[in-house]
Order: sequence, then structure tokens, then C-alpha cells
Amino acid sequence: MRQRNYAIDIAKILGCILVVMNHTTLALTQFKGQFSWSWVLAVTVFFIVKIGVPMFILATGALVLTRERTYKYSWRHAGKFAILGLLWSYFYWLILTPGHTWWRFDKFLLAAYQSPTAVHLWYLYMLVAFYLMLPFLSKMITQFKQTDYLWFMTGWLLLGSLPLTIQNCGGPALTGWAHLELFTGFIGFFICGQYIRQYGIPRWLGFIMLILGIASATLMTVLFSMHEGEIWLALDNVMTLPSILAAVGMFVVIYGSFTNVHSPIIEHLSKLTFGVYLVHLALVKPVEHIPAIASAIQSAQGIRLLGIQMGMDVIIFAGALLISQMMYLIPGVKKLIS
Repeated sequence: MRQRNYAIDIAKILGCILVVMNHTTLALTQFKGQFSWSWVLAVTVFFIVKIGVPMFILATGALVLTRERTYKYSWRHAGKFAILGLLWSYFYWLILTPGHTWWRFDKFLLAAYQSPTAVHLWYLYMLVAFYLMLPFLSKMITQFKQTDYLWFMTGWLLLGSLPLTIQNCGGPALTGWAHLELFTGFIGFFICGQYIRQYGIPRWLGFIMLILGIASATLMTVLFSMHEGEIWLALDNVMTLPSILAAVGMFVVIYGSFTNVHSPIIEHLSKLTFGVYLVHLALVKPVEHIPAIASAIQSAQGIRLLGIQMGMDVIIFAGALLISQMMYLIPGVKKLIS
């Protein structure tokens, strides 16, 4: 029996916390064209939490791309995430879109086909596609040597991330004829996760990547925002170069630091993270409308507003964790969310 890698569990738990934090950005939107260190801190926090979803993808790549996967394995997992996607899309369609009646499945299916009914559910769409192409991708990866990984990730950065970053920062767009889809999507995170598992990256390099990614995204956002007189969010994309550097760097640091940790609590929390991801967005508005919190938000500024934002994150995460635990105790549901 293969020993469990608790570093991946810790990466999933941290990623889950950051995903929750990603959906409360009160302090970031406070910018009115005036520089303040509290707003710079809010921008820094904003880019730190962007690491959350890539951490999940890196962890999935490290766990799943270990060997060739069969069509049966692929279809079973793609089907699982497709069912989850439909169920949770319907749930969020009802609560986030006023005026819809529950029996209008035609409208719901059209809405779900066109785009995720809640902003965070895009991840389920991506997982369905990933698992459908897993038999092909896993056959390719199992033939990779270290050099193949390095050349692939070079293409991922130079043909995918770098042109997107240049374009988002106001530079020219790379011609679409050069956009090879193998390099320009989330596949790079999956493959990078497996590379880190197999070959590793030095922790010191991971620290440098993490700091460089967060610092460059923060600096560019602050400078461009001051120049434009409004919030500049061109780097709010996990496929831009600073986000990739920060996410991969964080995963490297965690993977290199906690591989030998053993804890049943960490293992159990890791199993609850997907449930937290699914349910947490439904709690954001109710928490914002708690009278004491709503009143504090209206009067707070700067560091105090950032503190309120983080306090909300704690409440939302704790509530989602409790709901996830209750869902986990239901036998049929447990298989879907773990």
C-alpha cells in the first residue's frame, strides 16, 4: 500500500482557505486613486489568494498523473464532476438569479451550458474536460523523461503565459496561429505538479518564485492603478506569469517541507476541502448581511476593513467546513465530495 503524501493534503487545505478568501475583496475595491500602504497590503493579499485554485490543480496532477489511466477511470471521474457540476449549478442558479422558478429546467440547462451559474464553478467544467482527456494525457506523461517535462513547461510559459501577460499589460497580442492549446491552458499546472512529485524543485528556488510572483503582481498593479486612477486588474488571471510563479513556488515549498508529516486530522480536513469549495460561495452574501458586519463594513477603511474582510473569511470557511462535514457523513454524498 502506497504511503499517503501529507504535503499534498496540506497544499489542498491551504488552497481551500485561499479560494474562500478569493471571494471577499472588500479592501481591494476601496481604491479611489490615492496611495496608501493599507491598500498595497490589500493588493498583496489579493494576489496571495490567487494561488488557491492552482494549488488544487498542482495537487491533482501530482496525484493523478502517476501512471496510465484507463477510459473507465476517466469516464467515472468525468461523470462524477459532471453530476456535481449540474447539481451545484442548479443550486446556485436558484439562489443567485432572482425570478427563476425551480421547474424551468430548460432555462437552467441553457444557462449552465453558456457559462457557470456561479463564478467558482468554472473549476468543475475544467475538471470534466481534464478527466475526459486523461487517458491520452497520462499515456504521454508516462513516457516523459525529465528533459521532456522541462521543454514542455518552457513551451507552457513562453507560448502560453508570457504572451497572455504581455497582452493583459497593454502590449501586443500574440497571433492566434501560434497558440498551441497544449501549451496555453491549465494542463501545464497538472503536468508541473507531476514534475514536482517526480523530480522536485529546491525549496530555496520555490521561495524565490513565490516572492517574485507576488511582489511583481503587487508592484505592477499598484503602479498601473496609480497611473490610471482606478483599480487595474489585468493580472487577475491565474495563467499570467506572476500567478504561475507564485503558485508553483508555494507548492514547491509545501511539498518540500511537509512530505514526512503524518496526521489523521490533516488527512480528514483534506477530504473536506472539496465540499468547502462547493458550498462556500453561498455563505458570502449572508455573512456580509449580518447586521454587525454590514454596519462595520460601511464605516471601516484601510487596515480595519481588511481585518473585517479576513474575519468574514474565517466565518465563511468555518461554516462551509461544518456543512462539508455534515455532507461527508452522508454515504452517497461522501463519494461525490471526497
